[in-house]
Amino acid sequence: MRLKTWLRLFAFAIASSESAAFAEPSMATAESASSPASTMRFRGGIGGFFAVGVPGRGFFAGGIQGRLGVQFNDLIALYAEPELLGGGGGGGVLGLVGVSPLIELTVRDRYYLGAGPCVMYGAYAADTGNVEAGLVPGAKLKMGVGFGSRSSSTRKQFTIGLDARALQSLETGWGALFGLSFGYDAK
Repeated sequence: MRLKTWLRLFAFAIASSESAAFAEPSMATAESASSPASTMRFRGGIGGFFAVGVPGRGFFAGGIQGRLGVQFNDLIALYAEPELLGGGGGGGVLGLVGVSPLIELTVRDRYYLGAGPCVMYGAYAADTGNVEAGLVPGAKLKMGVGFGSRSSSTRKQFTIGLDARALQSLETGWGALFGLSFGYDAK
């Protein structure tokens, strides 16, 4: 099938799944107009991360992440994600600390997609005693799903997702971290 046909089918599926919201337009518009959840608010969270790194020596890493920023409305957020990662493999140990300023879209109060640059400082100590350290710039992409409650002012969710980072590695040029993230978010 052609791309245009797939896009039409996708739009039809979304419109069909939300037909109940259009069945009572006066009630839906009255609730959304008075809902304080559509206003700007604090965005925060904490979570963990497990990843595998490629190419080069190949390693496993794990760590913690935080999220602090602003949720502009129910759809768009801008926040900083500081993180601390550590791991090993390929004949040594690795440590990374950094921050990623991300913009995130949350669709239907559940699904999220975020992207932005990331700047980390990393150190790698090989079994041979060789140590490399330095700035590790890159880009980050994350997507996932949130499960939880929605109050009148915020969403409180357990989140699980996939994270991908393209990083300028210390020894081989560019590398990547692919991982699973989980956490708790108030947005």
